[in-house]
Amino acid sequence: MRAFFAQSMIGRALVLPVWDAIWRLSQPDVRIVTGGIAFYALFSVFPLIYLTSTLLFALLPADLSAELASAINSVITTNVVPLTEGDMETVVAMRPTNITLKVALALILVLWAAMAGAKAMITGIRMIAGSDRRSGLIRFQGIAFILTAVLILLVWLLGFSQLVLTIVRNQDDGFALRFTSEIATIAGTIWATKWIAGFAVFYLILAVSLNGRISKGWPMLGGAAAAAVVWLTVTFGFQLYLKYSTLDTLYGALASVIIGFIWLALSVNTLLLGAALATAWDNKELKPDVLPDL
Repeated sequence: MRAFFAQSMIGRALVLPVWDAIWRLSQPDVRIVTGGIAFYALFSVFPLIYLTSTLLFALLPADLSAELASAINSVITTNVVPLTEGDMETVVAMRPTNITLKVALALILVLWAAMAGAKAMITGIRMIAGSDRRSGLIRFQGIAFILTAVLILLVWLLGFSQLVLTIVRNQDDGFALRFTSEIATIAGTIWATKWIAGFAVFYLILAVSLNGRISKGWPMLGGAAAAAVVWLTVTFGFQLYLKYSTLDTLYGALASVIIGFIWLALSVNTLLLGAALATAWDNKELKPDVLPDL
């Protein structure tokens, strides 16, 4: 059947690479790596949220913090318990020494968990690509740290821009603010911006992980774009679940954590799918003679 699809350009460029990538993702070693990356990602999410909210409400003025909390509540689904004025007052009332200690501990926990996940992610992507090239210990740690820091900063930047647009959208003073409000409305209602953000993150991860191993041209661009499309589909389903499920009960909260872990695992799979597609399109590592027939 491979010979049949190999006769057409669409089969060679799309069908066979997708099949080869899916077959590679089904291997036991890939599933183990996927679970490990998802675990570390889930472990780093909560201290990252705590670190971000603590820094925001501790450093910003009270009126701006209140407006920011309102914007966060409007972004988060209504089923999730919102931030209250008492939550902000608790953070603001904390002594600077306590805030510094808690922020430092949260930062260490975030960096440890995120770096462990990043190292597993880099290893998994290179394993998918079939690369036998090894990086030195110091170089590998440096790459993992840089990738972790850039991803955290990118998450902060994307979240900050979304919150700023949400705040500006609620203002109505002047042409510039009205224009920005229209941009915010577009960014908040269509999924194109989410795809662009996902594509940028996936391409960054693939470019860092597979540097010097495959071409950074259209194979890597295509892999990141395809991964972003699949991730968008998975994320849409996850958001539908959050929208229509009941999260204010014990079982609902537990189910949301389980579904969140499944979403993270599927997100990791989409990234590895992008790496496999990029490698297949680059036509360097995935050889047709070592892959099963259709």
